[in-house]
Amino acid sequence: MEQELAAGWVERWDAQQERYAHRREERFAVIVDLVRRATAGDRAPVVLDLGAGPGSLAARVADGVPGSRVLAFECDPVLVAIGRSWCGDRVEFVEEVVGAPGWSSTIPAGVAAAVSSTALHYPSLQQLRSIYADVHRLLRPGGLMANADHFGPPDRTPHDPAHLEPWHSWWRSAADAPELAEAFTLRRSAPAVNGDNRLTVQDHAEALTAARFVEVEAIWRDGRSAVIAARRPH
Repeated sequence: MEQELAAGWVERWDAQQERYAHRREERFAVIVDLVRRATAGDRAPVVLDLGAGPGSLAARVADGVPGSRVLAFECDPVLVAIGRSWCGDRVEFVEEVVGAPGWSSTIPAGVAAAVSSTALHYPSLQQLRSIYADVHRLLRPGGLMANADHFGPPDRTPHDPAHLEPWHSWWRSAADAPELAEAFTLRRSAPAVNGDNRLTVQDHAEALTAARFVEVEAIWRDGRSAVIAARRPH
């Protein structure tokens, strides 16, 4: 797939995500700034993006932290196909289900930061605790974990602008696209990852603390939207 064609799919993806993820670009900017500060002085920091989709956040981290090696973990073949074409050499995609057995076996030691956006609301609480424990093990001392998402039960008046494309409409269009036909064939046999654990910010904070992270804090928040950050102790 040509990069320009993939860029169009990512643009539509970002627009429909904004329908559900309130102030999404602001959340991204907060995370990129956190990573930039956490990796200051590093020559080639390794950064993980957990549940990366087509690489929206991963690409912003790569652009915002020059010289970084960004590993984007995503299990959906359609999103991986789009992301690889769009991101090019900026991001390395790893087709793994975050939290599945052996998901982190190929990650190099001494990761500088792990980030996620609108992805860690899928695992159960038990799976989330295991993921945070894995990330703690992978991070270098002082390494950053940052997660942006919508937390807890749905708002009574959710952020849902009518002018933005719905999630199901994007997927219907993608399924009809010739350039994505092969990826959709692969998707039929790929593991399904869906659901909403409805865990709160406090639930995530407790899971991070149980995984031995410190400085656990929701550093940005607007309604259900929040960015939670934590560090592995030195």
